[in-house]
Amino acid sequence: MLETLNITRLNLTDLTMYQCGTEECAPGHSFGPWVRDHFLIHYILKGKGIFQVGDKTYTLHQGQGFLICPGAVAYYEADQRDPWHYIWVGFNGL
Repeated sequence: MLETLNITRLNLTDLTMYQCGTEECAPGHSFGPWVRDHFLIHYILKGKGIFQVGDKTYTLHQGQGFLICPGAVAYYEADQRDPWHYIWVGFNGL
């Protein structure tokens, strides 16, 4: 189940929240590879999966998270047996 909250821009420059949400992923659910124009932090509430950025692959689980920076090519995928449930927040600014 996917829930997203889009944030109305308030004309702030130092730090602007772009979006936030939560997703309880289906087994093997993936996103990417994709390049974003904002920062995006994911925090894993339960389950596990992989996160790839550049030539590195990380196996992550409950209590861990990952950061996607603007301009980075990133890919992430939920585990087949224990798919993750995560929350995220996207932001940009100076």
